[in-house]
Amino acid sequence: MLFGGTVAVCARCLGAYVGAAAGLLLWVPRQLAWRCFVPVAALNALDWLAEIIGLHGNLTSLRFALGIALGLTAAMLINSARTMQKTSTYRENVQA
Repeated sequence: MLFGGTVAVCARCLGAYVGAAAGLLLWVPRQLAWRCFVPVAALNALDWLAEIIGLHGNLTSLRFALGIALGLTAAMLINSARTMQKTSTYRENVQA
């Protein structure tokens, strides 16, 4: 439930959408983005696996928080790649 109404996506997905929107506003170096993304993705995978094999139930707050972290780091990774592409294009135009 969000603001008293139901949402048509799971908590992790909703968190990923919110995190991605926030992550696109941030810029970090690509190497740092990878260093953040890999452990967050691993934590999400471990949580998913723990739920599938029955170690814990549907922990909505945890799934939402992990989704935010995943969306945030994935968007930062994408944003750092876009910035690198713009920088390389600029360098090519300056050298031409």
